[in-house]
Amino acid sequence: MIRVFVVFILIFSQMIYAKIPERFSSSKYCVGCHAQQGKDWKSTWHSRSNIKTNPLYKKTLEYISSMTYKSVDDLNVNCGQCHSPKMGVKKLDYSYAISQAFGIKTKETEKIHKEIDNETANDGISCIICHNIADIKKTHHLDERGFEAVTFGPSDVMSGPFKESHRTTYHKMAQKSFFREDVNTLCKVCHAGYKEKGVYFYTTGLEYDSVKSDQKCVDCHMSQHEKSIIAPIVTGKVKAIERETRRHLFKGARNSDILKSALKLQSSKNNGTLVLDLENITPHKLPTGFTGREIVIEVSFFQKSKYINTLTKRISTLYVDKHGDETLAYIAAKMDSDTRLSPYEKRTYKLKIPAGTTQAEVAIWYRLVKKSLVPLLNIKDPIFLKKYPILNINIAL
Repeated sequence: MIRVFVVFILIFSQMIYAKIPERFSSSKYCVGCHAQQGKDWKSTWHSRSNIKTNPLYKKTLEYISSMTYKSVDDLNVNCGQCHSPKMGVKKLDYSYAISQAFGIKTKETEKIHKEIDNETANDGISCIICHNIADIKKTHHLDERGFEAVTFGPSDVMSGPFKESHRTTYHKMAQKSFFREDVNTLCKVCHAGYKEKGVYFYTTGLEYDSVKSDQKCVDCHMSQHEKSIIAPIVTGKVKAIERETRRHLFKGARNSDILKSALKLQSSKNNGTLVLDLENITPHKLPTGFTGREIVIEVSFFQKSKYINTLTKRISTLYVDKHGDETLAYIAAKMDSDTRLSPYEKRTYKLKIPAGTTQAEVAIWYRLVKKSLVPLLNIKDPIFLKKYPILNINIAL
């Protein structure tokens, strides 16, 4: 009994609980006024950043757990720094894993479970995550990300690009520069980069900074400014007004055609060789983000309608463990290779044309999870298995 008591003293001295009023605990309370923004957001990975709604995230945590002997709960809380910044629990002591292993349950363990599995935690990167930020650390380190890189304001104050409006009744408003002039700062709270035991990954922000681009993340991943009504409800006799807004799509391969504007391809023939000039026209690497993604180039050769063969090039990263076996970046000993396209890089591929070829078909497509990682993670969801097309052209030879 004494040992059990000591274990729980260790556990609960390190729990931090965030108190969020019910009416700000979920995006479902926001969509009544902000229907279009809510509809857009529902199509994004931001809305599926948690263990209950994202199969890849769940499988990733389970795989890491099996390789490190850390509990899935512990990993979920740690990754929740970005995946669920308003999760009530901020840290789990190792002794919590022991209590779980021995099936020890108390009111406190149940309280922890409720905080990990509550409505706010399961709502992903919802409205209140970004719009409740009061301040962002200007020079945060890579180990200060997510909730550690920001200061949240009172729950009833929503930050944004606009000043307080007398129409606002449900919440107050605070105008912040990081929603307009300095908007990339907001994105880099979670997307700047991460380093674990000397291994870098999720480095979209670092990639962007390396080329000193003045392009805004939101220009591509949200939309250009457009005139719209943010909350098209009438408060008393006060009508809503049009303002310059952006769509809340946070575009990716799954919910948009953003990939088709990310690459340019030119082809030519030179002494029996097919020359492909591929250009990344984005200010970050391609692919970027989750380190298991890949771009595949398939060049199929034909003699009229008769198929000859296909040559394949893969653009991705390879992370390996201490034995040299492929693994995920989070627990890797090193990045063994990186064939991704650097920001604004132009790369040439030269392919020998088989004898008798009259035409070639070039197909470039994108995978959310590269083929070699699918069995490792036991991925079944078709969202992560399908090919997302980027370019497809026929070349007469």
